[in-house]
Amino acid sequence: MHNDNPQHLIDRLRRDLLDARRTRNQLTTTTLQGVLSSVDNAGAVSVPENINFIGTGSTDVSRRELSLQDIRELVSGEITEAQNAIKELGDKEGAYVDELNERIAILENYL
Repeated sequence: MHNDNPQHLIDRLRRDLLDARRTRNQLTTTTLQGVLSSVDNAGAVSVPENINFIGTGSTDVSRRELSLQDIRELVSGEITEAQNAIKELGDKEGAYVDELNERIAILENYL
């Protein structure tokens, strides 16, 4: 069953992050933390500097709601970054290239 709700994908990423932490899978943990940070950053909105905030909670601003496509584009961007790093490294850093390939495999599960 295909679900178009972006929150389901975010929840899946968070559950998988918790599982990775429990099993002490460092590579999956750092990969998923990076994706979730990207999602969180993408949801941030900028607040104009000339606004005067008065009162408790007056600095609260609603976050931008991301679509499923937005989240998938963030994941794709992470994959592209890893692929570009592999191209730049070539055969110079075998172990790091292997790690980048593993990151790509992890991320492809969320597309």
